[in-house]
Amino acid sequence: MGVDREARARAIVDEVRDRKRPSRTVWIAALAIAIVCTTALAIAWVRDGDTVSDKPLERHVIAQSSGLGLGLLLGLGVGIAIGSVFAIRRKRDE
Repeated sequence: MGVDREARARAIVDEVRDRKRPSRTVWIAALAIAIVCTTALAIAWVRDGDTVSDKPLERHVIAQSSGLGLGLLLGLGVGIAIGSVFAIRRKRDE
């Protein structure tokens, strides 16, 4: 029973190692799509700021913003840091 599991695990590892990595074109396309979507969201967010609805929501007055911008910047920073770590490890292992 244990040997069969080991053989299956080795087969999975070998298959993953032999798998072709996505090409640079795929990464560039994904980055371009992400930039377009983020830009569209930012434009919609800025342009819709002065829109008055027919039935306004009840809002509590807060002293600070919701932190959406700070959260986006923090997420971007963490994503860049994690990506950099992976890139450095990959370069070191080559």
